[in-house]
Amino acid sequence: MTALVACIEELTALAAPAADDLLVGLYNAASGKFDPSTYVNYLGQVIGPNPGATSSFVTNAGMEMGNFAACKDMNYYAYDYDNFNSAGLTPTFCTTFSIGAVCVPSACNLETGQFSFDELKAQVVTLLKQFDGSSSAAARAEFEACQGADLYPGVGICASLNSKFQYFTTLWSYLSFFGTLQGETSTECYPNDGADYDGNIIATLSVMCGILLLVLISTIWSALSRAPADYFSASAETPAADNLLSAPLLDVGSQKSGSNNIDGDDDDDDEPPRLLSKPPKFIQFFDAYANTASLFSFARRPGPFACFDCLRAISALWVVLGHTLFWQSFYGLQPYRIQTGPDSMDSTFLGQVLFTQSFTMAVDTFFFLSAFLAAYFLLKECAKKPFSFFKTWISKFINRALRIWPAFAAALFGSWFLMPLLAANIPGMDADINSATCSDYGWLHALLFTNNILPWDNRGAGNCFGHTWYLACDMQLYLLLPPVIMFYMKTRELDLERESYALRLAFFSCIVAAIIGSCVFTTIMAWDSETGWSSFMNDGVLGANYSRDFYALPWTRFPAYYLGVCCAIMWFEKEAGSPDFKLTFHKRNFLLSFGILLILVPIYGGYWGNKQVTCYLYDSSGEDCGSEVSDAARAFKAALNRPAFIVGVAIVSLVCFNKQGGLVQGFMEAKVWLPMSLVSYAFYLLHPALLTLKLASQPSQSYTSYCLFILEYVGVVLLAFLSAVVINVCVETPFGKLQRKYMWK
Repeated sequence: MTALVACIEELTALAAPAADDLLVGLYNAASGKFDPSTYVNYLGQVIGPNPGATSSFVTNAGMEMGNFAACKDMNYYAYDYDNFNSAGLTPTFCTTFSIGAVCVPSACNLETGQFSFDELKAQVVTLLKQFDGSSSAAARAEFEACQGADLYPGVGICASLNSKFQYFTTLWSYLSFFGTLQGETSTECYPNDGADYDGNIIATLSVMCGILLLVLISTIWSALSRAPADYFSASAETPAADNLLSAPLLDVGSQKSGSNNIDGDDDDDDEPPRLLSKPPKFIQFFDAYANTASLFSFARRPGPFACFDCLRAISALWVVLGHTLFWQSFYGLQPYRIQTGPDSMDSTFLGQVLFTQSFTMAVDTFFFLSAFLAAYFLLKECAKKPFSFFKTWISKFINRALRIWPAFAAALFGSWFLMPLLAANIPGMDADINSATCSDYGWLHALLFTNNILPWDNRGAGNCFGHTWYLACDMQLYLLLPPVIMFYMKTRELDLERESYALRLAFFSCIVAAIIGSCVFTTIMAWDSETGWSSFMNDGVLGANYSRDFYALPWTRFPAYYLGVCCAIMWFEKEAGSPDFKLTFHKRNFLLSFGILLILVPIYGGYWGNKQVTCYLYDSSGEDCGSEVSDAARAFKAALNRPAFIVGVAIVSLVCFNKQGGLVQGFMEAKVWLPMSLVSYAFYLLHPALLTLKLASQPSQSYTSYCLFILEYVGVVLLAFLSAVVINVCVETPFGKLQRKYMWK
């Protein structure tokens, strides 16, 4: 008997616990899809609690996630365990992933088995198809009849069938998403004895405490330096209670440069005597009160780009919206209501805007915003003064990295080393959330902005701090930006000398040609029906190829980024050549309508394809599953969906820059977007860890509904926003001021 055969036999036995199905509830809990409290009373009456059981599954039922409790207590309840299952099934081990656990027989441990991961995954798909109705029309009818059936008290045909289906669905989801299977040989997934304070945790805590101490010193010192010299004297007039908040001690608004003075240059020789002299500049930068006041001052930053605050804020909220739904597919009782398919929330008309692949286009908006602002301000800088090619190139890249690193490092090492302290007693979560991917220099790949391509075999969003693939891709695309802009400015100088536009148009056309070339490349790669790409996530292996070979790589994200560059060049030339140019009423309305149409078409373009039955990872789209669209339609959607969306965003933005956006501009320039816009970077960095903490902390799993989803989403947004404010005030803003003040420009 080979090792793989032994693993499959034990998996099959694990999904079929007994002929009378008395333990179906317990094995449903092992799948992580049912709350053990639903079954604990019934099971206790039938088989009685094991006197040797010590965990909370007996004493405090329902207070732990189902998968966690089952991994610990399966052997306690099934005290004649060997009779129910094949020989050697115990001990089980729980695979340890960042978003939960699933019980797997120890024979399936890849570290000791003589079989490959792909072989195991293929066998799991085969087992899954035995219980989801794929094997025959009769099996499909039986399966559909059992969906939604009342499973309590956990006996009967439907309970048995759904138990097996849920178990293998969960196992397949983990295998497909994480691309690995690792675990510790134990009947307990995660220990409850707390995390060990190793050197990494102590070092991280020490650095963070040092920063907080500096913030505290700066805040107190700066406040005392604003107070008059006689503030604490007996003769000093005590402020009235209702004027306490405007007392001189807290009055940062009286500074000469106001709330927009982000660098703290507020020297004034005519100021009256103060209680303390002002702290050094580098200490002033950490003043939490001044930084918080600036964050919530709602003071509009100068320039025509006020609408970008709305785009940045909505994009950040949109990303978290989609991720909240995605995370719930691992922690909820009804993953089929979340994952793409005919019965899912994704397949609804509203779901096309909120979920599916639409929310991922928010990242394309980030690329556009980043490229536009970087290109525009570099154009303005190069136009004002002579520039050295290599000096400008190197300094711009270094300064950009220095702006990103402080908050990035705080979020990365905080999630890696401090998460065990927070997650030690959370049953549905691995305390070592980032250890598997961040060790062995995975953290260095993240900090050097290469975690989207290194290691190449695991490229994409599955590496250390995986969601920061966006930062890696952005920095890789930015690496080419200074040379592009400086070459453009050289062609512009030559054109101005000759009073011509020829060289500028030629250079601009080269950028557009590169964008078209990237789209053509995606079209060619996506076309093949067996090995191509599909942006429909129900297209099985084609969807997996899209996630691995398209989603996080710079050459496929080139169009969104360099459309932002093209837009910046156009606006720069408009300001230089025709600053007072205005569109006619009809042209303005046409462009706004066309831009909004281009935004909506990519969102709803895949509506019918998303309603189809999902293919498994080893299947391609065909007659029985998948989007069922033609190869050409699938390829063009993969290649053009995101560029079309960004063209729409660009058109609307340019009209708003020209102060002709009407109601759209009024909505986009509302000051309510400012705080979220300013903390959007930290908000993006922190939200996955906070999502995991919140959902994994639930005492039991819940059914999927719009009401519960909204409550989860609002809670995560508030938690992430408050955490982002702390990172912004204590890390991002102070270090940003230091970088602007002292670094080589």
